[in-house]
Amino acid sequence: MDNKIESSSKKHGCSGKSKRVRTIFTPEQLERLEMEFERQQYMVGPERLYLAHTLQLTEAQVKVWFQNRRIKWRKQHLEIQQQRLANIHQRSTQGMVQECEEDEDSETETNNCSYYS
Repeated sequence: MDNKIESSSKKHGCSGKSKRVRTIFTPEQLERLEMEFERQQYMVGPERLYLAHTLQLTEAQVKVWFQNRRIKWRKQHLEIQQQRLANIHQRSTQGMVQECEEDEDSETETNNCSYYS
């Protein structure tokens, strides 16, 4: 019977180790963590230990939360920066709209082109 369980675990990619339980933070914990993150993006040493104790979390949970929050912050700021660059590019290309008209009344073909910036 153990062989069936073992082979089933191997088939599904399980190595027999139990999966780490995901921490579910309370709204109060998240509010405090976000507040601390706004104050400083890196929480180390005694401050991290104190915060973990205050929030009834482990120091590792606080450490990982800050790591994940920094990644989220970088991603958000990268997206904002890319959007700003796209807006600048869009404005500059719109400002360089070229208007060309052919003067059909003239015997020679000329183009009256003007650039708006």
